[in-house]
Amino acid sequence: IPTLVTHRRVEGADPTEAFRTTVAALEGSVAVAATQADVPNALFLALRGSGQALYVGFAEDAFLVASEPYGLVEETSTYLRLDGETPADPGRAAATRGQIVVVDGDHAGTLDGLTRLAYDGTALPVDDRERQEAQITTRDIDRGDYPHYLLKEISEAPDSFRKTLRGKIVEAPVTDEDPTGATRLRVKLGTDTLPEPLVAGLLAGTIRRVVIIGQGTAAVAGQSLAFALRDAVEDGLIVDAVHATELSGFGLAEDMSDTLVVAISQSGTTTDTNRTVDLARERGATVVSIVNRRNSDLVDKSDGILYTSDGRDVEMSVASTKAFYAQVAAGYLLALGIAGVVGRESPRTHELLTALRELPAAMRSLIKDREAIAGVAQRHVLNRRYWAVVGNGRNIVAARELRIKLSELCYKAIACDVTEDKKHIDLS
Repeated sequence: IPTLVTHRRVEGADPTEAFRTTVAALEGSVAVAATQADVPNALFLALRGSGQALYVGFAEDAFLVASEPYGLVEETSTYLRLDGETPADPGRAAATRGQIVVVDGDHAGTLDGLTRLAYDGTALPVDDRERQEAQITTRDIDRGDYPHYLLKEISEAPDSFRKTLRGKIVEAPVTDEDPTGATRLRVKLGTDTLPEPLVAGLLAGTIRRVVIIGQGTAAVAGQSLAFALRDAVEDGLIVDAVHATELSGFGLAEDMSDTLVVAISQSGTTTDTNRTVDLARERGATVVSIVNRRNSDLVDKSDGILYTSDGRDVEMSVASTKAFYAQVAAGYLLALGIAGVVGRESPRTHELLTALRELPAAMRSLIKDREAIAGVAQRHVLNRRYWAVVGNGRNIVAARELRIKLSELCYKAIACDVTEDKKHIDLS
């Protein structure tokens, strides 16, 4: 990129035009930031495609640039989000999709310091009404007194799980005619999660298929949601859980108006997930996201949103801990909520919701056993060269997540199989 910009400058282009024509020649989804030595007070930004993000924050006498709002909030809560998808000219969409912003340090922190262009050079003046306010603050990413983020996230997992359930499990009469006044637990999700057009489509049977997508641990949490939803609706819906890249690569249909896509992401900025959401929406799909970051790109792309925790309990560690557990909790809420909409609520719903509400206390008890668990790990695990994880049924979901956690934390390539396959593969 620097070489191409330099060639254009040598040919006589001004700094902005040299940058614009360079990035316009690039293929794919990109976020680019560049400086040029002879204009040191200018920063050149470009965004194209749905898989990336760029934000310009307005602080006092300063601009800040980050790939998500969390990079800005220490200094400012006000920002402009670049749009890499919406074309400036629908008649020439391919040429104008994407944005270029030149940030001028001489007018730092003001709208006068921003020049915005479409990829074809069309001027796109920035209106003050486009500035947004972040819904998160620095306290949402504070490590506190913990020595590292991983321990913080593990310790906070029970509260994150509990907050995911908060206000969404209610007591309701077993039947309107029951003279005893007996109640049972049910899921209550608002129109912000299940918008009216989606509910209407589920009731009318025009939405017949649910596809759950994610990458990494979010994809594993999606498998848990698929188990729960299949059990809840039985043959009422076709339910699949796939990686986002598998759906975008092999599972898209020309018409997806009969499909609900449930996208799961902790950050809301996962490139592959967000790009798949865009492709599905273009084909008529409805999108409900399970996400943990307000103001994130995935939130902007979704018809309905179910926040894990309260949408601001950010996961700062790898491997993901509390976010995964909260995604599983949110998945059960969504599955049982959809079942209630389509009239497939099971007598077992009360039992499941009761168990969900009891889980945070069980998680706290487990965390208190850290020293005993560490002893088991040292005596029986760390002295082994090769590790494998196995499971069956729903437990294969836990096995897959454990494999990811062990691999990310211990830098090992670890096999994960259905238990019976070990005798067909390794043990044979």
